[in-house]
Amino acid sequence: MGQLARLANVRLLTVSLLVGLGLAEAGLRIADISYPEFVRLGTERGWAPRPGVEGWWTREGRAYNRINGEGFRDRAHSIAKPARSFRIAILGDSYAAARAVPVENTFWSVLERRLSNCPALGAIKPEVLNFGVSGYGTAQELMTLRNHVWKYQPDVVLMAFYTGNDVFTNSRELEGHTDRPYLALRDGLIEVDDSFRETDRYRWKSVWQEARHSLINGVRVVQLVKEAYYRVKYRASGSVSRAGLDVPSKEDGVYLAPKDPVWQRAWEVTEEALRLMRDEVRAN
Repeated sequence: MGQLARLANVRLLTVSLLVGLGLAEAGLRIADISYPEFVRLGTERGWAPRPGVEGWWTREGRAYNRINGEGFRDRAHSIAKPARSFRIAILGDSYAAARAVPVENTFWSVLERRLSNCPALGAIKPEVLNFGVSGYGTAQELMTLRNHVWKYQPDVVLMAFYTGNDVFTNSRELEGHTDRPYLALRDGLIEVDDSFRETDRYRWKSVWQEARHSLINGVRVVQLVKEAYYRVKYRASGSVSRAGLDVPSKEDGVYLAPKDPVWQRAWEVTEEALRLMRDEVRAN
């Protein structure tokens, strides 16, 4: 009888736990509380936002994020350009993605509202499309321009260049990120080096992350546990970012004359990439 009683208690505990988790999951969904994983690996740019994902972002601020079907933090835009419209495409990194800022307060939303009241435009309707992604460097922005922007037929392309790191992120030697493409200058021409995609490390990391993020994004209770863990972790470590106000020493190099061949190459690649993007924009 003792063993049967213990088994009955285990069953009761298991059922109670499952019912509790089910009720918690339902409550979180009814209250629309979600902290999903927004980014995925395995793309030609290294990483990109997950199309259609939405939820709260609480790092360095608090804002509700919605990723459109194209995979950018913005509302949906028709590919066909509306008549009598003036389209501005925004390229950039975290300052353009602005995940910690309510979407109506992002600079590209403010830009669209203010241009809507510009008498010089008359009956022409401005439309600002955001293609900024957190962490992107010039190589990823160039690939975004080529693979995602042109089909929307923008009239203006505005690239938000962040001096804090947008020079050294164009150098594999200075930045050392293993999951991003870099730019290379060969015979005076810019080439995109995306060889990282062929490494076993990146392939396995992409598979593992996809499996883990699928679980997290499918279960709100798991999202809540993950969010609680990160909040405790950041508070305990005291490593709360000041959103770019504390500039690491490596970033100081952008404000100095190039001190070695590595920095010199980083500047040369960056400047040539900007010229290339300028020429492509003019040609389109």
